[in-house]
Amino acid sequence: GNYYMVGDSDCKLFRESTPTSILCFKSENSPTGVRRALTNQEVYEVNQRLAQEAEYYRQNNAALKQSVQNQTNQYIQNVRPNLPNSGTINTQNNSYSAPSTNSQAGGTPVYTAGECKGTVANNRCIGIIIPNPGYQKRCYGPIINGECKGPYY
Repeated sequence: GNYYMVGDSDCKLFRESTPTSILCFKSENSPTGVRRALTNQEVYEVNQRLAQEAEYYRQNNAALKQSVQNQTNQYIQNVRPNLPNSGTINTQNNSYSAPSTNSQAGGTPVYTAGECKGTVANNRCIGIIIPNPGYQKRCYGPIINGECKGPYY
């Protein structure tokens, strides 16, 4: 079979004209001209260009990914001292319990899984916790496997 350059605005549609050419159309009733089949050399050159473009985008994607990771790490380093430590997220009721502390407010703060900015693994927040604004619910009893077993308000 032959290869043809198609898909651009002047050759959205096409049909075979001769065994080595196609007739291109902008739309069903709007022919734009005839295109010949690509030579083996042209096919090789197109493949080389596509391979170079793919490599270029692969490298830029890796660099962009690293840049985002660096910015995220820097943000976490700057923000983490002001945030609670990681704790346990209860996947059954979508809540998170911070490590047990007897804070001045009493009880242990309880966070939703959505307040964990990172990955939740084994019911633990791997990342940072950014509490939602407003009242922070607290657990006034033991926390077993990430679930508050006492009063919770």
